Amino acid sequence: KGFEIGVSLTSGSDVAEKLLSNPKIIIPQFVTVESSRGRREVSADEVEVDENILDISEKSILELSTIISKSKTILWNGPMGNFEKGFTGGTYALAKTIAHASGVSIVGGGDTLSSIQNLGLMDKFSFVSTAGGAMLDFLANETLPGIEAL
Repeated sequence: KGFEIGVSLTSGSDVAEKLLSNPKIIIPQFVTVESSRGRREVSADEVEVDENILDISEKSILELSTIISKSKTILWNGPMGNFEKGFTGGTYALAKTIAHASGVSIVGGGDTLSSIQNLGLMDKFSFVSTAGGAMLDFLANETLPGIEAL
């Protein structure tokens, strides 16, 4: 969308353009940022040049909760924040939200799985894969190299 992302990591690929044009892909509107001035929750269009986006905010979780509660199928891959550095709040909140949803829940990724296990919610999800990237590849291409070889 052309918003400032500060010192946040980015892949530099053109995938973002494709994602932004798909109405089924939900992009969080509120984020948690950190800089030398501390941590704060802001709208995605308010990130400053010296800030690092490290998680989604509680406001984004509330927005996602409304969508998730109405969804028949939920696909979630990867943590919502910099999970390895302790930014687990958004991931844990989303895990709880999806766990209580009535739709089919398909979840992938090692850190995502770890969060679900830490919360004791493993039995609340329809399908969980430790291989998040491979799961997305399978869903996109309906096969994987190992399956083709067999």
